[in-house]
Amino acid sequence: MDVKCFLWLIYIQGLYTLKSETVQQKKLTKHVCYRNTTLKNIITIGIVISGPESNAFDSICSSITKFMNKINIEYRKKLDSNRLQFVLMRHTRDLSLNKLWKLFCKNKSGLLRLKINSLIYLEYNHWNFKKKNSVDSRLLLHFIKLHKIPTIIWQNEGIIQANRGDLTLQLMPSIEQQVNVMLDFLLEYKWATITIITSKLTGYIQFVQSLRYQINTEMKYFHIKIQQIIHIFYTKDKELIELQMKKIDKKTSNILFLYCSRDEANEIFKIANQLGLTEKKFVWIAAKSVISPMAAKFKMKERLDSLFPLGMFAVQFKEDEKGFFNNGNSKRKVEQVIKNIQKGISIWIKAVVNIHETSSKDRLTFRPHFTCNRNDNLFNWNNSQIMYDEMLNNSWSLKPNLESFQMNHDGTLANAEISLLNLGMSHKRAEKTWKEIGSWNSKLKKLQMTRVTFPGGKTKPPESKTQRQRMKIVTLEENPYVIYSNPNNVTGKCLPHAKLCRIASKEQVAVSTETINPNHYQCCSGFCIDLLLKLSKELHFDFELFQVRDGKWGAYNTDRGEWNGLIKDILDKEADMVVTSLKINPERAAAIDFSVPFLETGISIIVRVQEGVISPTAFLKPYDMYSWCIILAFCVNASGVAVFLFEWLSPYGLDRGSGVLKEHYGLYGQYYSGQLLTLITQKECLVNLSAVYGLSSLWSLRPVTQLTLQLS
Repeated sequence: MDVKCFLWLIYIQGLYTLKSETVQQKKLTKHVCYRNTTLKNIITIGIVISGPESNAFDSICSSITKFMNKINIEYRKKLDSNRLQFVLMRHTRDLSLNKLWKLFCKNKSGLLRLKINSLIYLEYNHWNFKKKNSVDSRLLLHFIKLHKIPTIIWQNEGIIQANRGDLTLQLMPSIEQQVNVMLDFLLEYKWATITIITSKLTGYIQFVQSLRYQINTEMKYFHIKIQQIIHIFYTKDKELIELQMKKIDKKTSNILFLYCSRDEANEIFKIANQLGLTEKKFVWIAAKSVISPMAAKFKMKERLDSLFPLGMFAVQFKEDEKGFFNNGNSKRKVEQVIKNIQKGISIWIKAVVNIHETSSKDRLTFRPHFTCNRNDNLFNWNNSQIMYDEMLNNSWSLKPNLESFQMNHDGTLANAEISLLNLGMSHKRAEKTWKEIGSWNSKLKKLQMTRVTFPGGKTKPPESKTQRQRMKIVTLEENPYVIYSNPNNVTGKCLPHAKLCRIASKEQVAVSTETINPNHYQCCSGFCIDLLLKLSKELHFDFELFQVRDGKWGAYNTDRGEWNGLIKDILDKEADMVVTSLKINPERAAAIDFSVPFLETGISIIVRVQEGVISPTAFLKPYDMYSWCIILAFCVNASGVAVFLFEWLSPYGLDRGSGVLKEHYGLYGQYYSGQLLTLITQKECLVNLSAVYGLSSLWSLRPVTQLTLQLS
């Protein structure tokens, strides 16, 4: 809606309001609670409540006045000469443009005229007398958004959501947190396929988007599948409801998520009963809005809940339970409203005090210059973002003896608490009643369950329409990762921590009694089997475990161009997964997909770190001196033999014995002299054996050196 058009509509309605203001002055005084003061240094917060009767409103006004007086005394020194003030207003019917004008621009008591810098908006539909929808709240929040006023919201249907861009915070759990509870409930009973049914109630888009996002991003929900999404936008048309409900495939999904108002749910369940969608095999799980207190006074004797199927489930705000289970107790409703207003005021006060202490030199103003004059431009408070951020960045506790709470970065409640309700039969009275069967909080993010009544009054959950996937797992023994042990020789079963594993081929295993035979079946346990059992539980699949056919790990045969062992079973689709201590190498990784390594071995090469400058003779350290001498002697003699062969084969030398020995002293002669000298010294025993071979090696070195010079 265009801003100027929106303000013009408010202005036109306001003219009519001002004409009849004197006539209705007495009535309007019952709708406003504030202290009129002429002080200049007043910091004001506005409070708007949708619903309470006059007596309840007076009680709320009295309690909040006492609470604010205590706050002013407590923070008098910190705020210097500033004083805190609240303006409390109510509306009991659908909010029109006329009422919107009264709330914000009425003479003296209008919220904008009193220069509020923040707003608390509370909506309780159990106090409204006429049929109510969320249009009035959206109209009010849109007007607040135009003026950029930080707003704290409580709405007991749970359909209004905080938005950082709109500067809103919410004191009730968010739609996303409700979805968390509903999905955690599915995990308890391993239900995997859901159908979503929504009306056009505010927040239905966020409901569907939150379900999709969490299923696609949260690992624990990845097995859940959204089978269908059914939108019923016109709940007054029974034929249209029936047409949409007939689209639900009864064969593929029996878990139904419902998001709509309570009145809309009644119309949907009327058709669902006719179509057989409330039978015991169907499970209905509803959002908070479905079971919120009635929008109209109920005059029939029969309980409205009788239209809801026995065994359905719904989420409920923990804080709102007292008002829900005690629908006729007005005192508890008033106490709940007062508590939520105190929460909102505590958030606001803490932000005001912190801003005042940290930015006193900047002279930040807490009194925006709002205007209701149609000729003036729309005014936005420049410090609204500072106030909103300060509200988010702190945690608060209420006094006396009230719980602490804090906000998330997006404006939602950080320590939200939600209950899971179950519709069962009352033993005292023959009627359906809601009871709490589970609790959830945003810190633990885990659903704590108690005894449940399932559809049809059964104590056992219905099975999901979708079958658990069955996988073929191939393995190979290696302690301690996969350990083989014999099954029980009577029952053929394994201990709880082990899993039966087929080690023979399918052809050898003819009948089921073969599990007793240890040559056909073994009990597999160990670290990898524990990991497999954990994955099976978390990812909801069954499996058949068997040993690889050829008993090999897997290597590539280049001659045949194929793999063997575990890798072959995967490539041949004989198995879906390998579970054992299979080592990762580049060749295997190129052929199959590996998971992230769950274990790294400690095998490595260790060398001693050398301190100081490395010695020039460091390369000699691998061997001692005697070893090097033996290596040198061998190399020299081997070279001498090579020289002899060269001389023997050369056409310019001995030419294989056919040539004539030349007069010069050639290579052969030199080598021959060396060998002759060796024989003589050995014969005469002139020196020991080591000296003989040493002298021979030195003499043989001469022809080697000469040959090297000739070739160069």
